[in-house]
Amino acid sequence: MANSSESSAPTPRRRMSDRGRVALIIAAVVLVGLLLSARMLAGFYVDYLWHQSVDRTDVFWGVLWSKVTLFAMFGGAFIALAVVNLIIADRLAPTAFSANTHPVVERFHEFFGHRLKLLRIAVAVVLGLLFAIPTMARWQDWEMFRNSKSFGISDPRFGNDVGFYMFKLPFVTFVVDWLFIALVFIIILVILTHVLSGGIVLQPPRPKLRRATKAHIAVLLTLLALVKAGDYWLTRYELTTANRGAVRGITYAVDNAQLPAVLLLAMIAVLTGALYLTTLKTDRWRPAVVASALWALVALIGGIIYPAAVQSLVVKPNQTEKEAKYIAWNIEATRHALGIDNVEVR
Repeated sequence: MANSSESSAPTPRRRMSDRGRVALIIAAVVLVGLLLSARMLAGFYVDYLWHQSVDRTDVFWGVLWSKVTLFAMFGGAFIALAVVNLIIADRLAPTAFSANTHPVVERFHEFFGHRLKLLRIAVAVVLGLLFAIPTMARWQDWEMFRNSKSFGISDPRFGNDVGFYMFKLPFVTFVVDWLFIALVFIIILVILTHVLSGGIVLQPPRPKLRRATKAHIAVLLTLLALVKAGDYWLTRYELTTANRGAVRGITYAVDNAQLPAVLLLAMIAVLTGALYLTTLKTDRWRPAVVASALWALVALIGGIIYPAAVQSLVVKPNQTEKEAKYIAWNIEATRHALGIDNVEVR
């Protein structure tokens, strides 16, 4: 009886040790959160006192509401996207683990056990909060987007109202960039979830993926490619307002080399997304992988090398003639901005 009692003694100690580790991790996270919160609250209070001193607390509360709105929108969007995909990954998980389960995956399950699902949700929430915090700095872009106006003047290249570039484009571009990075992290989180749930088996010579797991990842890669295509489309408009020294906006090299290259990249991104989507039916990944490699090659040649070559070989030898139209656009825009566009030169 004594031997039996002694042999069973280590089990509770091991469990207590596991609980202690979890408690230590939680305590560390809480401590870091409190330190960050204390710094933020101190800045918040000082900012409030300054606005109160100039009798403009209405501005303070208006800015605060914009920041809270952005935090809630982006944080909620990330958490919703992440949690939905984690639930899908759980639903697609096999009912039984493979016999070739990686030792690291086994240890992970031994350590967290039934708390593993809760851990994944907690990670999604924490990432959502981390992705939401930087968006609060964009409150001015958000307010300009919400209160956008028309100038009644169109840009000569795309025909968009100047108000679009002033009020809408900065925030829309930020949203697309944020969504792209968020999707990258969500894809990584989903892949890790599939590894832990058995949808991806880590075994030599290469990992083994279930068909349902491949389909899930393919859909996310399709979304990622389409978001990047949208980013390329918006880049065309960003080039209209880019500062290039003496000339602001589009130049000859941009108009004749960079813009066509960006448009081509957008088309390749859409094609790549479509090829990833076709894997749901064909289960053939080679065309999508080849398209991704082509995409990277075109981005290097068309986005960087070709415009630089056009600038050096075509524009510089005859810059006055090549840039004349674009300089005229700059002068006309400057006259509009200064309100002297109706002045006649005699």
